[in-house]
Amino acid sequence: MAIESTDAAGDICLLKPDDHGVTGELAEEGWRASLLAIAASRAALGEKLTADSTLRQTTGVIIGTSLFNIGLFHSYLNNFGSSGPTAIPPWALHYSLPLAHASHVAVTFGLNRMCETITDPFTAGICALGMGYRAILHGEESSLLAGGVESPSGGFLLDFLAELLTGHPQQRPVEGCAIFHLQSAAGRLDLSADEQNNLAYIRGYTSVFTGGDAKIKERMLARFAAESFSDHKGIDLLIDAADLPEPLPRSLTAGPALACGLAVSLLEKPKPDQCSENPGQLPIYQRRKEVDRIIVTAENPRGELVALALQSRRDRNAGTKKIYPSPHPCTGNKVKAVISGMGVAAAIGVGQKAFSEALLSGKSGVINYIPPGLDQAGPSTAAPVRELAPAPNIQRSTQLVSVAAEDALSDAGLFGILPAADQSAPTNTKDSYLPDSSKVSLYLAETLSSAEVWVAIGEDVRDGRLELGSKALSDALKNINQTTTHSLIRQFRLRGETVTFASGCSGGLFALGRAARDCLNIDRPIILAGGVDSDLFPFAFGILSQAQLLTVCPDPDEAGRPFDRARDGEVTGEGSAMFILEHPDSAAKRGAKPYAYVSGFGAAGDGHHFKYNKPDGEALYQAMQEALTQAELQADAIDLVIAHASGFQGSDAIEVRALARLFSGRASLPPVISIKGATGQPFSAGTPLQVAAALCAFKENIIPPTVHYSIGDEEDPFDHVPVARKSKKTLRHILITSYGYGGGKAAMVLSALGIEQ
Repeated sequence: MAIESTDAAGDICLLKPDDHGVTGELAEEGWRASLLAIAASRAALGEKLTADSTLRQTTGVIIGTSLFNIGLFHSYLNNFGSSGPTAIPPWALHYSLPLAHASHVAVTFGLNRMCETITDPFTAGICALGMGYRAILHGEESSLLAGGVESPSGGFLLDFLAELLTGHPQQRPVEGCAIFHLQSAAGRLDLSADEQNNLAYIRGYTSVFTGGDAKIKERMLARFAAESFSDHKGIDLLIDAADLPEPLPRSLTAGPALACGLAVSLLEKPKPDQCSENPGQLPIYQRRKEVDRIIVTAENPRGELVALALQSRRDRNAGTKKIYPSPHPCTGNKVKAVISGMGVAAAIGVGQKAFSEALLSGKSGVINYIPPGLDQAGPSTAAPVRELAPAPNIQRSTQLVSVAAEDALSDAGLFGILPAADQSAPTNTKDSYLPDSSKVSLYLAETLSSAEVWVAIGEDVRDGRLELGSKALSDALKNINQTTTHSLIRQFRLRGETVTFASGCSGGLFALGRAARDCLNIDRPIILAGGVDSDLFPFAFGILSQAQLLTVCPDPDEAGRPFDRARDGEVTGEGSAMFILEHPDSAAKRGAKPYAYVSGFGAAGDGHHFKYNKPDGEALYQAMQEALTQAELQADAIDLVIAHASGFQGSDAIEVRALARLFSGRASLPPVISIKGATGQPFSAGTPLQVAAALCAFKENIIPPTVHYSIGDEEDPFDHVPVARKSKKTLRHILITSYGYGGGKAAMVLSALGIEQ
């Protein structure tokens, strides 16, 4: 474990740009969060990470943060406003996204497992630890760096952030970081490498909607304590992150992680009063008994509560009850999550029927497009969702995902059991923590479009249209607090667990993969999962252009050419695809007819470079192998691959290389297609749209085309299907692949209904 916490205005933490191991393009200003995460991770690993350590091959990263690199963002926005996109550095996109922190940790230490980012404000620090706990307990990972980091800085952006969080611009948020090294230990989580030197065990994690009701919270925590410590001895201490003294509560996402650090420190000490020379500063230090069991909680303003149960190494009487009764699929679990509802908003069509017809007919949604007000030379094509006109006062991503989520919920037949639209409290007031079919959880991926509202308000403040302390600014700030996730919760009265992934292009597949796992193993068996992004507002379009990610082909009929020899970059776009994932027993009980099984999911990273993929394709190969292992399939069982390929020369070739290795020795290769020439590449929505395409292929038994593909590379052995065709045999298993910035890779196997599971 390692903890760093300082006042944002101070200069206590002596970190330098070269501390993160990625030099040459970085400036110290604005890099506090990534530097803190790297320094804390180094301290957490300690001497365990040596030059030849196998930990590099077996360790992943999952970090919670609610802000992007806001200092850098402030600088970019000023430059963009004065001089346009050409004033933004080409690496600005890669280094200003929330996923930068986890990715820089992975690259710095050369880590080769999962690389995820969670961005739920106020709770993500504990959520990262909890999701890490599930990954290890489920056998998906054996070693993880997990925790929370925050470092607000940067002029007027920080001023109105302070007003949003505290109501007083003078009371600024502070920076902080707590990173833990999690490892498996006899069915529990060991916070160290060996039994003798471990700091503590994680015994449980939960997330529940309380609506701010203190009685519901009390009942939930009582049951959670009984589940986590099954000998019914109870807990010694409850730490609420919001009750800690200043400045910890104002560390945003890092605050709850720092609270977990405090809990671990208490568990290490024989008597908690020995932890401080002045126990009067912190009331919990005044207890005069050994502390062996602690629950740490954090709650956001929406009333979503997360809790982590920790146990000291001295305590040997906690019982052995398993939180997850189902074994990991790799150990022979035949129960697979099912997809029972789908909703789509894409450049080629809104709604399941329109999307399917356009996809299978080879329609492209790419058009000539330059964002309003952005008349500088550069890319002139994009893939907008033209069927949905922008709505006033609604963030574009919120509009897109609302349509997709409503279709998915309706398709799955869930509206009849959701709370009424005018209902503000959970329906089951007797005991909200008990299983309840109305508790639909939400696992959403969103990355770039979350910055849109920041950009709009930041421009208004910078240009004098909004003044600090004014009512107009206060009203505008409410839009920042109304995140896309919050809007869905409010619109559909969702009462289950909420997780927001900001892992870039792989984020949507992470959301679906984790949902497929958790709907089998928590008491809320229905999860609304998927992704959304809209990258067409001027700042996003400009920053993508400067990153040299976009095709410069001006012809919409040729722009965005996955796998094609003439490919020169991706077509950016927007869209959303949302799905209902649930336990098959839940679907059967409701009489729902699923589309397919989620048979397997795998994740890996190449720990190579934040911007560039490692040429050998090893990470994607490992992710695909893991997905096949979970699905209990050999590579020759795959009938179709719907690849990430978005039209880059390098990454498309690396993907082909990894797939050729996966299918080597097979008598015939499966078709490998990409839908990005049709839908564009809308960041976190990209892989969910690939999943939607797979469900359409299953339903019609038609292989979708790779739009705009003509001639492939000489060393490419695959059939990329330039024109849709009927499959010669019934499609049974489809493989989905994904690349993410920072080296993260993911893969998923979907299986048709009616085959032996």
